[in-house]
Amino acid sequence: MSTRTVLLDDVHEDINEQNDLITQFEQKFISKEIIKTIKSSSFTQKFFCLVLIFNHLIYWFVPNSRDFMCLIPDKTIPNTFWNFISAGYFETNILNLMFNSLMLIFIGKFVEASWDAQEFFKFIILINAVVGLCTFIIMFILYCITRDQYFLFAKISGFHGVIAGLLIALFQLSPDECIAFNMPSWIPSIMHPPQSVRNKHLILMYVSFTLAWCIFRGAEHHQFGIWLFDIIGATVAWTYLRFFQQIKGREGYGDRSPLFAFHMLFPPGVRLMVLKFISTPLYYVFCYRRAREEAILATREESGLSAKSNSVLSKILNYKRVSSTAKAAAALDVEKADDNNNTSGSTLEDSSERRRKKELAERAKNLVEERMKS
Repeated sequence: MSTRTVLLDDVHEDINEQNDLITQFEQKFISKEIIKTIKSSSFTQKFFCLVLIFNHLIYWFVPNSRDFMCLIPDKTIPNTFWNFISAGYFETNILNLMFNSLMLIFIGKFVEASWDAQEFFKFIILINAVVGLCTFIIMFILYCITRDQYFLFAKISGFHGVIAGLLIALFQLSPDECIAFNMPSWIPSIMHPPQSVRNKHLILMYVSFTLAWCIFRGAEHHQFGIWLFDIIGATVAWTYLRFFQQIKGREGYGDRSPLFAFHMLFPPGVRLMVLKFISTPLYYVFCYRRAREEAILATREESGLSAKSNSVLSKILNYKRVSSTAKAAAALDVEKADDNNNTSGSTLEDSSERRRKKELAERAKNLVEERMKS
């Protein structure tokens, strides 16, 4: 018994020493790294983080503030119309506040460096406002379809839609960059994702996680609204970056790269179905004029290429015909020349033969006459 108690005491001491080391590490390094990261963030990122913290403090001291800060479809029009904007900056959970603030700092640092502060600020304001408006419309339509009053009185808030939009921007700017290489140093290596996870996988992982969380919480209406924030935020961000964003030094609007197409946001197994049944019909519905112009240009290019190819083929065929006729004429000329040469040669041979025969006949005649005289 004594040896067992001694071993247990040793094990407990080792565990306590490890816990002390972990706490010392956290106090020395993690807090310093977080403070360093926050200090190195831009003014725009700090501004939105302070807005989120300030609104959370309002909820902390005034719990009834949810009634005029959250998006409640029944009260939004005409009483609290500012909920379209205020709901996105109102966090009621401290964990969501910390997560969204850190995501804003880490993702926003790269996105803002690729754009500029003005475009980054405009992107967040635009995504948040459109997400609130579209969520209100969808919740009202669901109420009209189902007649479920919970869709009217659901209290929806959170910065999730803007985070989804920033993940779409990260997908556009550096889709194939590995996440593990960009993790903060204060996060242990055990918690780093595998190197196969890229930036282009984050948006799908984020939306899937929020959907799973919504189902785990019983698919309540306010949880469903948060998931709507994510879906609408990602869709609005992709639409803006694809067709409307204008960056200094870039000609035209949006990003027409095939790697940033809508079906590329989905897993490889369903991309063809999304392209065939979702992307193409919606593109012709909402961008009919542009799609028509592109179709006309494509047909012109195809007709131009076909005309060029036909002209080239006709030139090749004409060249072949001319060359064949020229070869045939040359062959006829050669044959005629050969015939002429043959005929001239034969006439020369006939004349020499005739002369020889005449000479022989004269000689024979002279011999006969000499013999007769003698």
